[in-house]
Amino acid sequence: MKTIDIKTKERILSLLRAHGSIKSVAKTAGVGTMTVSRLKRSFLPTLSNQASGRPCILSDITLHRISRNVLKGECTTGKDVHKRLQQEGIQISYQTTLNSLRRIRINPRKKTKKPFLSKKHKQERLNGQGHTNTGQLMTGGASSSQTKPRSTSGTPMASSTA
Repeated sequence: MKTIDIKTKERILSLLRAHGSIKSVAKTAGVGTMTVSRLKRSFLPTLSNQASGRPCILSDITLHRISRNVLKGECTTGKDVHKRLQQEGIQISYQTTLNSLRRIRINPRKKTKKPFLSKKHKQERLNGQGHTNTGQLMTGGASSSQTKPRSTSGTPMASSTA
């Protein structure tokens, strides 16, 4: 293992104290990421790690404000929330707005589609002229009283007159 000179080590530690990421510090100092991680673990054990993942577009305060607006009834749909966020200057997609609503336990739903009923359709339904199922059952054959019992051998059974 190569040793790192003191000047480089101090530079790495100062960049880490300035909240630089391990990857960016390693690139700036010209060393590997494992070297930077090892120095951080050895010399700066109390330094907190950076949050992993993609940063949130909406802060917790904004999410709380959205929740309050929905509960008050000022915003009733996802579109209302999306428009309000855009008015506040937050550039966000509609889908991200819906995902954020789900994150704060408000489940946005699409409206259920209803059939179009014009006045003509309504009148036909009232008069009973519309397409309706009459409820008649279709039978596949003769009723059970008209069938004769058969033997398993394939010949008709002899009636017993005893």
